[in-house]
Amino acid sequence: LLAIAYLIFIWRPLYEVTTRVQQSRQAASTGQYDRAHALLSAASEADPLSPEAPGMDGRLYLQQAREAPAAAPAPLEAAVRCFRTAIERDPADYKNHERAGDVATLAGWYSEAYEWYEKAARRYPGSGRLQLRLAQTAEQLGRTDVALSHYRRAVEIEDAFRRQFEEMYPEREQVVSRLGQENYEMARRRIAELSR
Repeated sequence: LLAIAYLIFIWRPLYEVTTRVQQSRQAASTGQYDRAHALLSAASEADPLSPEAPGMDGRLYLQQAREAPAAAPAPLEAAVRCFRTAIERDPADYKNHERAGDVATLAGWYSEAYEWYEKAARRYPGSGRLQLRLAQTAEQLGRTDVALSHYRRAVEIEDAFRRQFEEMYPEREQVVSRLGQENYEMARRRIAELSR
């Protein structure tokens, strides 16, 4: 009975999710988005505790919105629904909060985007990238004081990472940047401009 219960309640849902997620990747790679969404929806129903399928479905909708901006509202709304489902299933993961913020930014819902990025940053306080997104979103909202504090925090995080990298790899001439050199320089420039 235990073996049968294991097969029915644990192995079968896991197998179905894995299979459907793989099939959805193949369908999406060939441009069959409707089939990919249907497979991910079925995978999400097969394992109602896993955030993988709804998170992947949200990323696919976000990709579609970026590829075809004219049809953006429908895929963006669907993406937000998928990310909310993934967040309900795993509230501790910052990635789905961040992606929901990306959706809101793309849609121009800056107040909502700021809230999503803030939730993501609470879950991953050491991310300079999230601080940068918070700063840029705060600027879109006209909150320059808030933006300035987030830019400063992004630069602090990046500087700390660079110091640690130099200590760990003193023989390397070029320091690896988590934020990206262009973003780092932009954040420093914005700090100087907003501090005036």
